[in-house]
Amino acid sequence: MAFTVDHSQASELKPAGKYEVIVDKMKPSFTRKNTPCLNLVLTIRNDVSNPAGGKLFTSLYKKKEPTAADRAVDGYSAAQIQAWCKAARIENGRRFESLEELCAALTGALVRVQLQHEEYNGRTMERVGPWPEQTAYPDCKHQGVKHPQFQTLPDTVTAQDFTELENDEDVPF
Repeated sequence: MAFTVDHSQASELKPAGKYEVIVDKMKPSFTRKNTPCLNLVLTIRNDVSNPAGGKLFTSLYKKKEPTAADRAVDGYSAAQIQAWCKAARIENGRRFESLEELCAALTGALVRVQLQHEEYNGRTMERVGPWPEQTAYPDCKHQGVKHPQFQTLPDTVTAQDFTELENDEDVPF
């Protein structure tokens, strides 16, 4: 095999455009500066024509001055949450008792998003637009890639997941 490294051909950015995606994960989280957010991991579908493959990432943030409707979704933009529900074809009138229940209902949803490029601190970044649309391809035949050599880690680790050491002799440092 012969291969020559050419950095000019490397591009980490996916092309801007509309992408058909699956909401892989949606869960409450925090930024590095401890700002609450809803993180979404979107898998780009491989059963339809998309500008690129892989994953997209986006976050929804709490409003600085939430309205009563925003407070019903823990301070996040009610309009954005409603747009995600409409795009995901969640039935009108469905009631959710918690934000976690809403996130679970949106996980696995098929939607179309707009990927844009934006300048931020001198770098060009990918940004998923805040207003998703309904998918044009509701019959999903996406094939996920399985990597048996990788182990899936739990979302959270608790004290019960650790084993207490009797002494320091087993510690390598």
